[in-house]
Amino acid sequence: RYGAKLKFICLLPAQLESVQVLRFLLQPIVENSVIHGLNGDKEGTIRIIVERSDGTLMIRVADDGCGIDPDALEQLNRTLAEEKAPDVEKRNHGFALYNINRRIQLNYGVRYGLRVKSVLNIGTTVIICIPL
Repeated sequence: RYGAKLKFICLLPAQLESVQVLRFLLQPIVENSVIHGLNGDKEGTIRIIVERSDGTLMIRVADDGCGIDPDALEQLNRTLAEEKAPDVEKRNHGFALYNINRRIQLNYGVRYGLRVKSVLNIGTTVIICIPL
């Protein structure tokens, strides 16, 4: 659909290729990168980087898009930390990320989940941490 406007890079070490993760863990995050980070029409790159660290699998989904405003980023990370779902009536953003985070925590424990880092006009990285 995006042709040459979208580059996709996946760095997955051979020894981690057989590791299984929850279904639909990455798809909504990559979608968010395209829709929100690259605004659906901006040229850009999405990188998925998979690493192992002290018994934890870390998956980073990074884009070089528009980034997130610092106040919005703070609110997003605060929403991820809450046990209560975002209020639909207040039009909060982050439903997909919140749902993924809760699925991770329900399956693996509250020690695991998502973190979002972003720099306005530089890009955004969503870091997924789950046990190996």
